[in-house]
Amino acid sequence: MVKKIITFFSFTATGFTITLGLLYFIIVWIIIGIDKNSETFFLPSFIERITMHYSDCISWGGLFFFLPLLLGLIFYFWIRRKIIHNAYLVLCFIIFITQITSITVTAIWSYNYWGYCFKRPTVFKEINQAVEVFSCSEVSNQDSTGYVPLFVVPELTFRVDAPESRTNLYYDRHERTFMAMQDNLSRYPLLYNLPNVYNDKSKKITRAVLGDIEMKIHAAHLIDSGDKNVINHGDRIYMNWRLSGMVTEFRTTRDSEFLIVTLQGGQVANDHYPFYEFLFLKEVNGYKLIKRQKFYVDFAGIEGKEFSLLIPVYSFVISIGGIIGAILIAVTLKILRYSKRKRLEKEPISTLPGDAP
Repeated sequence: MVKKIITFFSFTATGFTITLGLLYFIIVWIIIGIDKNSETFFLPSFIERITMHYSDCISWGGLFFFLPLLLGLIFYFWIRRKIIHNAYLVLCFIIFITQITSITVTAIWSYNYWGYCFKRPTVFKEINQAVEVFSCSEVSNQDSTGYVPLFVVPELTFRVDAPESRTNLYYDRHERTFMAMQDNLSRYPLLYNLPNVYNDKSKKITRAVLGDIEMKIHAAHLIDSGDKNVINHGDRIYMNWRLSGMVTEFRTTRDSEFLIVTLQGGQVANDHYPFYEFLFLKEVNGYKLIKRQKFYVDFAGIEGKEFSLLIPVYSFVISIGGIIGAILIAVTLKILRYSKRKRLEKEPISTLPGDAP
């Protein structure tokens, strides 16, 4: 029973690894090639769009897990009908352990560095349910005097209706809220007014509400304190306390009113910046913080070195190692069979008692 379980996981993992490594690597990196228009240095643009997509997207799960798993199962059911040497089972078990280790280590590293294990967090589901936007404000906590409480920035710098933002999902973080809303324009026509609301200086969040949600944001203890060993590095001061972004009030299909706050933090380590999203529900006594999330981005750093890149590369290396191992096993077994046959040919044929000499 134990051998059957080990055989199942070993052969399935081998098929999974080959699919994710060899097939993925050949199709994406050789046939399609690295897209020079990609905003990151390492990811082809279509992989970047899948990995950084702002809403729930089954394409990522299908490409990186379900398709390799399906082909891994097919590989298992195909090979279990074959009579193979136990050495190949040992090799596949090594591949299984190596793949599990690489996925685990990469996911942990990704979580510690980027703030997520596999894929960038999606926008809150309430944003996909938005039917109308009441106000849209650009905010910051830095002015000419230094650092101050969050205030509404009078100069508008974002383009909430810019379609070209969809080709730059890695860096356009604030815009992903508006992209999700724009996806529902045909169903909720009031969202067509979003650019007008953003440009209307009278439709901005009030100072009282902004002050209230700022206190609740800091009370949530999500704001990154930065790398204490880097903040006072030489003559450079990393402004990890700096916050700027967007505050948008909207109504959903259930007539509930929400406020989404997206904030870009200052540099907390070398070329490393946090990004925050806070969702508030409007109640009788004010706004209640109900959801929050954080992830990181790099500028001129190691952007693009995501789980979506590293695991296929590791799988490719593991697959090559597996192929070399299989060849060595095949050659070794052939040599052993050849030696055994030669040894049998040299041995004299014994005669049975009573046989004539």
